[in-house]
Amino acid sequence: METGFSPAIVLLTATHFHFAGFGLLGIASLVAVSRPWMSLSVVGLSAGVPLTALGFILASDQINAAGAVVVGVSGMVVAIGLLTSERPRPAQWLARAAGAALLIGMPMGIAWSLAILFGQSFVDLDTMIRTHGVLNAMAVLVAVISMSRRPAASS
Repeated sequence: METGFSPAIVLLTATHFHFAGFGLLGIASLVAVSRPWMSLSVVGLSAGVPLTALGFILASDQINAAGAVVVGVSGMVVAIGLLTSERPRPAQWLARAAGAALLIGMPMGIAWSLAILFGQSFVDLDTMIRTHGVLNAMAVLVAVISMSRRPAASS
């Protein structure tokens, strides 16, 4: 099926969705358990990732941009949740690093899709992979590590 996108974009996007997209949804869900104000970001990620994928399938820059905006804004809400979370010292710094990475990577994803929609130049694909892709992947990994150690329950 022809999507209008190069095979490299399709492959990188699919990988990115599976790793960073679903990883971010998992992190958002875990953080939203103790911070109900973040529940809307879980809904946004649940709707935005498939919406963005639909944009690729239908070769629609409009749908793709709408999905990217929903995912990007939801990801920035997750970033704020990570930046403001209270955890034991090492985990807190990891959560903050993950949040900071998301606050850089998510707006880049929005800008990339809006630039395509409006026929503008943003950054080349290689730069996007090395910044947006790496920042989001690292944010997911670091956030997972920050959540993996819980303080032991007192007896």
